Amino acid sequence: MLDDVSKSQCLLQALLQSEDIFRLSYTHLNRYRAGYSYKDPGQARILAIKMKHEHFQHLLSQAAVTEGQKGGLTVEERAKGVRVQWDPERSPRIGMLDYRSIQIGISGKVSNTWANEWVVGIEDVTEKARELKRVVDEDNDIGVDELVKRGLMPVEREYEISEELRMLLQMDER
Repeated sequence: MLDDVSKSQCLLQALLQSEDIFRLSYTHLNRYRAGYSYKDPGQARILAIKMKHEHFQHLLSQAAVTEGQKGGLTVEERAKGVRVQWDPERSPRIGMLDYRSIQIGISGKVSNTWANEWVVGIEDVTEKARELKRVVDEDNDIGVDELVKRGLMPVEREYEISEELRMLLQMDER
């Protein structure tokens, strides 16, 4: 049986060996978007990836927003190693909420820096996501507060960033 440090190292190695763009969902609720890990084999594991705020904001500062662009991305935007799109957020029962969540794609040199230097922790939360689905499926009356109390969902709060970064990410247009 692997300890938590060994598991994290194995997960990071798997990320580094992938040739695909990393898709990073920076929101706890997006475990639902992966169908609680049942959606397809490519989304069979749900990982909580931890990084320092300064590195996360630097990552975001390198992003090109990929939707809502008339005529597509410019040559300069296509050269960026980070892509951002805004998707509707979902409740634990997959109902659409009135705000959006960021989806982040990381490729090329940026992905190597991200994985080798900026990731400070990885936790496999697949079983927690599956337990969340089981509880939500079995109890139609359970609310978010109770799910948080049971440790199946984190307390969520708005992530504060600079006005400059808000403009770059087109946050106020969402």
